[in-house]
Amino acid sequence: MNLEENASIEIHNEDYNMQDYLYSVIGIIAIAIHLIINFKVMVKPESCTSQKAAGKYRFLITAIFSYYITDVLWGILAGLNWITALFIDTTIYYTAMSLAILGFYSYIVEYLEMKDWRSKFFKYFGIGFCVLEIIFLIINFLFPCFFWFDENDHYIAGPVRYAALWIQIAMFSISSIFTGIEAFRQNSAKKRNMAIFLFSLVMLVAIIFQERFPLLPFYALGCLIGCCILHVYVVGDEIEENSNRLADYKQAILSDALISLEANLTQDKLYYGVWKDNEGKIVQLKDIIGLDVPCSYDEYIRKWNERFVKDKTFDSFLQKTSRDSLLDSFGKGITEITFDYEAQVPSGRITWLRRNIALTRGQSGDVIAYTNVKDISALVAQQKREEAYIETLATEYDSIAIIDIDNEDKNEDKVILHSRLTDRLASMIDDETAKEENYGKKLDLMLRFVHPQDREQFQNNTQKEKVLESFAQNRTHTLDFRILMKDGSYLYFQLTFVALRDESGQPRQMIACMRNIDAEIRKELAIRQELEKAKIAAESANQAKSTFLFNMSHDIRTPMNAIIGFTDIAVKHIDDREHVLESLRKVKISSNHLLTLVNDVLDMSRIEAGTVNIEEEPVCIDTAKDNLFSILNGSAEAKNIVFTSTIDSSLTHHWIYADRLHVMRVLTNIISNSIKYTNPGGRIELSAIELPCEKDGYARFRYTVTDTGIGMNKEFLTHVFEPFSRAESATKSGVTGTGLGMSITKSLVELMGGTISIESELGIGTTVTVEFENRIAQPASPTAEIQDNAVFDLAGKRILLVEDNELNREIATEILSEVGLVIDTAEDGDIAVDIMRNASEGQYALILMDIQMPHMNGYDATRAIRALPEEYASGIPIIAMTANAFDEDKKNAFAAGMNGHIAKPINVAELLTMLSNVLSRCA
Repeated sequence: MNLEENASIEIHNEDYNMQDYLYSVIGIIAIAIHLIINFKVMVKPESCTSQKAAGKYRFLITAIFSYYITDVLWGILAGLNWITALFIDTTIYYTAMSLAILGFYSYIVEYLEMKDWRSKFFKYFGIGFCVLEIIFLIINFLFPCFFWFDENDHYIAGPVRYAALWIQIAMFSISSIFTGIEAFRQNSAKKRNMAIFLFSLVMLVAIIFQERFPLLPFYALGCLIGCCILHVYVVGDEIEENSNRLADYKQAILSDALISLEANLTQDKLYYGVWKDNEGKIVQLKDIIGLDVPCSYDEYIRKWNERFVKDKTFDSFLQKTSRDSLLDSFGKGITEITFDYEAQVPSGRITWLRRNIALTRGQSGDVIAYTNVKDISALVAQQKREEAYIETLATEYDSIAIIDIDNEDKNEDKVILHSRLTDRLASMIDDETAKEENYGKKLDLMLRFVHPQDREQFQNNTQKEKVLESFAQNRTHTLDFRILMKDGSYLYFQLTFVALRDESGQPRQMIACMRNIDAEIRKELAIRQELEKAKIAAESANQAKSTFLFNMSHDIRTPMNAIIGFTDIAVKHIDDREHVLESLRKVKISSNHLLTLVNDVLDMSRIEAGTVNIEEEPVCIDTAKDNLFSILNGSAEAKNIVFTSTIDSSLTHHWIYADRLHVMRVLTNIISNSIKYTNPGGRIELSAIELPCEKDGYARFRYTVTDTGIGMNKEFLTHVFEPFSRAESATKSGVTGTGLGMSITKSLVELMGGTISIESELGIGTTVTVEFENRIAQPASPTAEIQDNAVFDLAGKRILLVEDNELNREIATEILSEVGLVIDTAEDGDIAVDIMRNASEGQYALILMDIQMPHMNGYDATRAIRALPEEYASGIPIIAMTANAFDEDKKNAFAAGMNGHIAKPINVAELLTMLSNVLSRCA
């Protein structure tokens, strides 16, 4: 009979009914045998000896068991001619068959430990076959394609059914070939491959015969025989492996154990138990706890616990070693239990022990426990030393871990000790990350918290291979990275790896230390930023100074050119008095301008050096305003500029403590700028008002200078206070200057605790506002002062001129001689002292003293003269005439004993006034 002839079966035929019942009988026999050999696997798989692919094995035999049931029902329903029920049963029959195919191929992948392409082939085939067959069975309800019953109640197998059978034939052929080849090789999986080979071969034969003789239950017989073969081989394989494992266990562990035990937990029997004393001799348990072996396991545990286990580990020991606890653990699939506890050994010594319990099922089916106990006191002591070391390091680090790297599989790298995390780090690391003991997994979890920009570096530099490679060259391996905190901020941390090496120098473990370096890094970054700013500022300053030198070169050459040029003109027209006088007048103007340039540069240098001192004295605002107006009004009138100066009527405090010279310098600079940059016909206004002041004893004043000058653009306003800055070059604007005026002004204002601001609009004008807070002063009483125009007869007076520069001596002698003074000169301070030591009383009316001289400076010379025994010499007026023109130079002069100070270059009027004033006071 071929397959086409088998396509239609008349199920109500009497002979066929007998074969239906044969199906049922065979199915019932198969179910009975199936239940006998696989009952424990189906009901309680954890109790089965087999541990390899136990879940997949259970799924397989459960699917086959379901197939047997449908096979039994098929025969009965066919005999009863219940077509609808038979259709449903047949559908379940094929479903169970497809699940059995899925279970079989999933099982062999796990059981044979396939890890190559075959595993994917069999796995995906099983899934694909099962899913497709179930889909077609569902479709079969609506569009018969798998099987159906015709109007005569004939069973008809459809094309999908035949395709499924041929696919099974092909797959069982392939699996029998693969496993058959492996079964005849000499390897550790020989028995496993033989079991799958025989199962595949039996199923292949059964399918072929089923198709040849469709009315006989060959498929059911094949499943029954195949399952028996699987069971015999699986159990036998597992028993042999278990025996080998126990033998290895006894040899590797029990041989060096302090205590060795063997117990049948199911029957509560301790069969074997010995103790090794300090000399390694065997001592029976009877001699230790008074029990004859064999004895009750429960009684042994109770007595051992009461006699030897310390109080703090008493409850824990009893809980972990009780028979019920061990049986429960084995039922959950746990076959090895290890724990440490503190005990007093029979010798009386208190020590730490490690108990290892191996659980297995014996040939009788009882659960057997093999126990060994080792003395780990040395290991515990070492751990305590390591923990103490770790705790010491923990004062410097946020987290410390010892990582075991002494294995070939990096996936087994284990964090064997982890210190307590600091509160801050614990608030960031979640419980999952903190508890993870696998090094690779812990790194993967931590990577979630690492800054995205640092993740690649963190991932690359924490790999075991990278760390070990670094250890080959360095003692430590370090990397810095940022971690996300729970508040959303990122902090910098440093991870340092240190190798723990064995006697050969090879790293076996490594310590990973992590600490918070956020403050250090941010301080370093701040320093870098400051350095970068300083670099930019220095480059900017250098650029500004280069610009300044360029401008100064022009600005200095301009008056110098005028001086030289008008001097040449005067010489050429020496006989033309008017022409010579005009040239000399212009030479003087140019000289004064050159002096202003030099003074500005010197002032800025002193401000940058921090040598400017603020000296407060009582100042009358009204008087200062009038003096300022008197000084500058002439310059304004010369340019046809209207200059007004007003004080608000609400001013209540007219006397204040202030640095008069510096305040005047500030306002003079501002007004002078206005005069420079205001065209003829313009206006300049100086106003002073008093503002409310919350500080007791102080008054607040605002000084405003407003002009209608050329103004400044907004871009230059941001740089107006920078040294050497000028809105336009002198050649373009026609106004000369150093570009230091406003920088000096701002510096002086800030030194006096004030503020300055500028508002300006190009082509409209500029407003400069200065505010000061000053202590309130009482009005000063008027004092009699010698006016600058006081007349004192200098004719015939002999003075001593001390000056090392020959040209300066000549100029001074010429000037002083013109007013009738008789001049004697000295080239150095020590010469002047000798002259005064030998001078007669009244010989000299006054001494003009230079300061910087080669052998003895003017200060030392003055002190030496004041120290002469002659009363006349110690009281003679001495005036400093020097290029040291600053306020502190004046103070130094008076401190040395001088009576006055006049700066070079010499202003003749000021010099003569100074001489008149000093001689008048000393007359």
